Amino acid sequence: MIIAVVGCAVCIAVAVGIPALAVVTTRFLKFKERELALEAEYRQKSQQQESALEQRVQRLEQTLASLDHDVRVKLEIKSSDQPLLEAPPDLARTRAR
Repeated sequence: MIIAVVGCAVCIAVAVGIPALAVVTTRFLKFKERELALEAEYRQKSQQQESALEQRVQRLEQTLASLDHDVRVKLEIKSSDQPLLEAPPDLARTRAR
């Protein structure tokens, strides 16, 4: 009689436990997948921002170096006869007047 009760309890525990474990596992894996996707998206945005910042810094260095000989000497940049590609927006408006 005790064996039958224990066997019945084990069957009920397995019948409820396995589906519950499957649901918990599925939700956990979906959560992890979403977390990894967000992390990859964050990394991509961070790299784009870093790249944009680096381009801005290079542009500023080029502009400063082309404007002032003393700056070129301080930054140890060789003289560049390469003209600026375009004037800043404020300067372009001033020249147009």
